[in-house]
Amino acid sequence: MTTLLRLSTETDLATINEIYNEYVLRSTCTYQFEPDTLTDRLAWFQDHPPEQIPGHRR
Repeated sequence: MTTLLRLSTETDLATINEIYNEYVLRSTCTYQFEPDTLTDRLAWFQDHPPEQIPGHRR
């Protein structure tokens, strides 16, 4: 079995947000009280470009 790691894209944001918001609502691991909207997630995504990821190479 091969595992593929890739950078997320805007098309992944709805799924990422769904997974993250589940933890916002049902755990204490995020320290966040309200779920993010898709607009919130898009803003976060745009504020964290790949160049800010430690060890990232193009």
